[in-house]
Amino acid sequence: MNVITTGCLVCDKMAKFVIAGKTDCEEYSRAEMLGDFLQCNLPDFKVHKLPKDASEWSVWLKEICGARGWQFDGPCIVWRELIDRGGKGLLLGGSREFEEYARHYY
Repeated sequence: MNVITTGCLVCDKMAKFVIAGKTDCEEYSRAEMLGDFLQCNLPDFKVHKLPKDASEWSVWLKEICGARGWQFDGPCIVWRELIDRGGKGLLLGGSREFEEYARHYY
């Protein structure tokens, strides 16, 4: 089913990505800039950013990965939401994997 809507309504083709990382990390900054670029240039591409202080990163990452059943360790994590901010999501990896994904699909 292809639903086409206008305004702020969400269509079923929308790509929704979450980018989280340590605020003092170059890898997080690269992923954030790429997400911003794609969101500005692609109408159905949306990004939700979760910047984290370095002091809280390790605990937060362990909790989010544990809750979603993922194994990941790094200064930046990116996943695709399968529904609007909720559900397990699809882990892409870090900023390098996000860059590869974007290069392949966009």
